[in-house]
Amino acid sequence: MKLNKTAITKLKYDPKGPSKQALFDARLPGFGVRVYKSGRKSYVLQYGPSSGRRLMVLAPCTTGEDVDELREDAQKLLRRYERDGIDPLAEQSRQQSSTVGAVVGKYIDAKQSSWADREAPRCRSRLKNHIGPKLSALPLNALTRQHVRDMHRQASKKAPYEANRTVQLLRAAINWAITDLDWPASELNGGSNPAHGIKLNVEKPRKEWVRPNELPALIAAIEQEPDPWIRAFFQMLLFTGARLSELLTLRWKDVDLDNGSLTFRDTKNNSDHVVPLASDALEVVQAVPKTKGNPYVFNGHKRGQHLTNPYKAWKRVLDRAGIKRRVTIHDVRRTVGSLLATKGYSTQKIGKLLNHKSDITSKVYAEIADEAKTEMAEAMAGMLK
Repeated sequence: MKLNKTAITKLKYDPKGPSKQALFDARLPGFGVRVYKSGRKSYVLQYGPSSGRRLMVLAPCTTGEDVDELREDAQKLLRRYERDGIDPLAEQSRQQSSTVGAVVGKYIDAKQSSWADREAPRCRSRLKNHIGPKLSALPLNALTRQHVRDMHRQASKKAPYEANRTVQLLRAAINWAITDLDWPASELNGGSNPAHGIKLNVEKPRKEWVRPNELPALIAAIEQEPDPWIRAFFQMLLFTGARLSELLTLRWKDVDLDNGSLTFRDTKNNSDHVVPLASDALEVVQAVPKTKGNPYVFNGHKRGQHLTNPYKAWKRVLDRAGIKRRVTIHDVRRTVGSLLATKGYSTQKIGKLLNHKSDITSKVYAEIADEAKTEMAEAMAGMLK
């Protein structure tokens, strides 16, 4: 019969009938309303050859007032199917997998193996808490720059730095979809990545570091660690100032004991980075136990895997060293740079040793060094009173 509001309202599930029950339209063959045992109803479209008919759910059906609108949508889908061979279900699946949330989720899954241990959970939290409420279900090609600005503004009310990280995550995910998933940039709103050009919140660089007078206690606390891989890992952080993820994934094939150097592959700057080792650092590496079948220098608990969770051990080290304030593992890298700055090395030289892409981060070390010199001068003045 002709589907209208009255017919849809009268449609009831017959408990004696088949499990799948639908009323189809006399005006547009294949267009209908399916009724479920619970009483819920959905607009559906049946199409394809008789030997392989397919049933597609178009939208929920409540009062039936939108039946004419859904009939037009169904007719457009059938025309595209008959004229261009575009399968409505396949197209629906593609669109559902190309929502903002789906693309960001795929990006996180693809990249997490190369990230530091905590980065993927942080990114999933940003997807859930900041992107998710308004943008996750949005088709990627419907995302606008204004959408991203609004999301950033809302997130900035409580977490301005996390708001910045969320925009950066979204921008990176869309760039990845363009380069790795061959998503046509021309299909994006405005023909470009809508997460580009968003004004981020001003951030103050973190300046925490281990003070020179704290280093002896820290080194002693590290030496008390019973696990040889964790102990060596922390020692090499101090010797090299390496990034956490780069040192965690260091392989024996990239350790040159003869020439005394390490090579970090495919670093944050998208290049290999060779770090020379002092004699004490070389002794630490030489003493690290090798495990058959494990290519990594710093072994984890899982067979054949590298160390992944040094954070609990780091807290133990800080407790033993009597350092009560929040000092992260990454702050060790800042400590190395700052100590070099107190010795008079230029920010350019420090940046080259620690493989900084920009000189800006290195300049933070110089600022910390100046503060340290002021502290030492004040301490000296206090002793002379």
